[in-house]
Amino acid sequence: MSALATDSERERIRFLVQTGLRKSEFANLRWKDVDLKAGVITIQRSKNGETRHVPKTSVVRAILGRMPRPIAILQCLCFRAAKSLHALGREDVPEAVKIAQINDCRFHDLRHTFASRLAMEGVDLLTIKELGGWKTLSMVQRYAHPSPSHRKHAIERLVTRKIEHQSAARERSSTVISTRSTMGTPRAAEVPIKNGGPSRTRTLDPLIKSQLLCQLS
Repeated sequence: MSALATDSERERIRFLVQTGLRKSEFANLRWKDVDLKAGVITIQRSKNGETRHVPKTSVVRAILGRMPRPIAILQCLCFRAAKSLHALGREDVPEAVKIAQINDCRFHDLRHTFASRLAMEGVDLLTIKELGGWKTLSMVQRYAHPSPSHRKHAIERLVTRKIEHQSAARERSSTVISTRSTMGTPRAAEVPIKNGGPSRTRTLDPLIKSQLLCQLS
């Protein structure tokens, strides 16, 4: 990302990875379709012919908040100088692509990244389908590919889950033993001592109290 020529290009790449917009959707996005208050971007007519609403992440909100907005804002395009992103590839950003070691880089790859990152964060395919505007779940599966490191971490869960279960079982066993030990130890009843006086057994039985008073009188 740092190898891109300008901050503007970097922010556009971040915007695309965080929204998953298609090339045509990005190029035709107008300020009237950006609800800054509700935090939603509306795609009036996506590729499948339907309207789509994309919630804005905090990163997207910050990017749009920093962008200059003209007086006649509603009909103006959000990204007017997006030509370089339309033809994104090795010939356009050679240094950035070289550093990232990406072969055959295309604009649409940013949409793939959007879907894959959501999938690796545990977002279900139906939600990814709705966010990206794909027609079917099978199409989402073509785009959402976990990275090699994510697959490695996923299969390692077979080991870590076993260790976690064993640890939890040991903790439960220790808690049960501790509880039984505490319950098995009888505790003497304590009678409060008032004003430093000797401790004594009290009773509220009125008959006993009456007999004691008679003896004392």
